[in-house]
Amino acid sequence: MTLNLNNEFFKKYKVVNLVDMHYILYRSFFAMPNLEYNGKKTGQYKGLYELCLTLFDMFHDDKDTCTLFVADDYPAMRKRIFPEYKETDARKRVKDKAPVMYVDHDNFKNIIHLFPRFYFVKKTGYEADDIIQHIVLSCVEKDKTFRIYTKDYDLFYLAKRHRVMFYSGATTAINVKEAVKKKYNTQLAKLPMIKILNGDKSDNVPPVFDLRKTRKIVEQWLKNQKISCYNEELKARREELKRNYLLIQPLKVKELIIEKVKNEIEALKVIHSCGLAKLLIGLNKRNLFSEETMAQHFKYNALWLMKFQEEIDG
Repeated sequence: MTLNLNNEFFKKYKVVNLVDMHYILYRSFFAMPNLEYNGKKTGQYKGLYELCLTLFDMFHDDKDTCTLFVADDYPAMRKRIFPEYKETDARKRVKDKAPVMYVDHDNFKNIIHLFPRFYFVKKTGYEADDIIQHIVLSCVEKDKTFRIYTKDYDLFYLAKRHRVMFYSGATTAINVKEAVKKKYNTQLAKLPMIKILNGDKSDNVPPVFDLRKTRKIVEQWLKNQKISCYNEELKARREELKRNYLLIQPLKVKELIIEKVKNEIEALKVIHSCGLAKLLIGLNKRNLFSEETMAQHFKYNALWLMKFQEEIDG
């Protein structure tokens, strides 16, 4: 089934859950770094799948709610602007430790598509925050509620819009104003401009001005919408400012088309390869697998079933 994620699609739903998959995978992997099965790190699988089960239990009776799991693609658009974008030592270490977070999207997608009204979304060349921003800002219905599962500060400015809420977990709400104040010692309204002027170390975006000067420019701009005393300096740094704006602000996405394909056998293979016995039992209890699929799978995996049963009983 091919879906165009436009206003016609979203008209069917009053609540839209938007899950930043990279945030969930990253958090899950480092929360459970020692969790593995047959030498394969499985913390990120367990974290993502448990979130799926929790959200399903919260919303499965609510036909007015849909859930979109939004994945990062290779940031080709920003790499064209600045080839060193995100080339930090910390990110390289994460890729070395948990490469599956960047390349195993098909396996995650097979599990996500088992759930009704759950969708996997990715667009070539774009990051998750670009897609999330596009969905929220392109919505013309004022009564729509968006629940965004991420701690990406680049998206927090969306909290200024009516009915946009942020969560760090399935039920843990984020006080966005307090979070920004604590981390950056500034107001939410100032954050985008501060990051453009002062850069973002986590994404390897270089500063245009030091933090002290940045704060002065932002204060004056918010005071009277003019920054005349800095005009010459800003003009001289025009190209750097333009670069940082394009790197830090979410990019515009023209169109989102996705395919929702439910492949139970492939989903079972993923669960099998990760040794997630309790996940399988949880999915089966919720009738997310057909009886034919379960019978077919266990016909060829009797030993696996016995091992799972031992783990659960034990």
